[in-house]
Amino acid sequence: MRVGFIGLGIMGKPMCKNLLQAGYSVVCYNRSKAAVDAMAAAGGIAAGSVAELARQCAIIITMLPNSPQVREVALGAEGLSDNAAAGALLIDMSSIVPLAAREIHSSLAAKGIRMIDAPVSGGEPRAVDATLSDALIRRTGSLTLARKTPIILGMLLSTSIVLCNYVDTTALVVFFMSLSFFGKGFGALGWAVISDAAPKEISGLAGGVFNMCGNIAGILTPIAIGYIVAVTGSFHGALLYVALHAVGAMIAYLFMVGKIERLQLKA
Repeated sequence: MRVGFIGLGIMGKPMCKNLLQAGYSVVCYNRSKAAVDAMAAAGGIAAGSVAELARQCAIIITMLPNSPQVREVALGAEGLSDNAAAGALLIDMSSIVPLAAREIHSSLAAKGIRMIDAPVSGGEPRAVDATLSDALIRRTGSLTLARKTPIILGMLLSTSIVLCNYVDTTALVVFFMSLSFFGKGFGALGWAVISDAAPKEISGLAGGVFNMCGNIAGILTPIAIGYIVAVTGSFHGALLYVALHAVGAMIAYLFMVGKIERLQLKA
């Protein structure tokens, strides 16, 4: 599977090089041809336009200066919207305004193209040493710790939703619901774990299966909650059901998931 990389500036160039060094097949594009030629010399595949790149890649990463440039690449006349295949994934690592990210996401979704807004920090040195924006990896050097810790802490916070069963004031209900939703977002590193552990040869398949499981859960969970409410006549059991799911995730990552590392397919 080929990965597309658009934007080979101060941050994008070392990030693209790290992908090449990790063994990925990377199609590169930049407005400056010299930057593209340099990546081609390092083992990348040169693309003459965004459209040419989009037609070759299932995953496309953008590292651009600001919102207008990302919007042009994603939605312009020769952009991803009209040239990437349905099911393609855009990972935008630029620092753009949330409103622009939502607009681009909605427009691409209408064409069946997924988008992850994943802005990074750390500057050029962190892009060079490949520890961009991951403070835990920088501090501990452990990918497993960096991935498991936020997930476990996030799920722990998510269990606070069950406390809504034991308070009477609206303010406390809102507080515990907000704390739970924050925890859910804080621990949402499933895609990061998949990208870290999936064999490179079937990373697209692994991502697709993971996405399918998430979609199935998104369908079944409301059905289960509706059934619990219908049978019991209250949300007490439904909130407990949600909290137990979070407990199950914590147990899984604490005692069942081992070291997080790239799986290798046997020849």
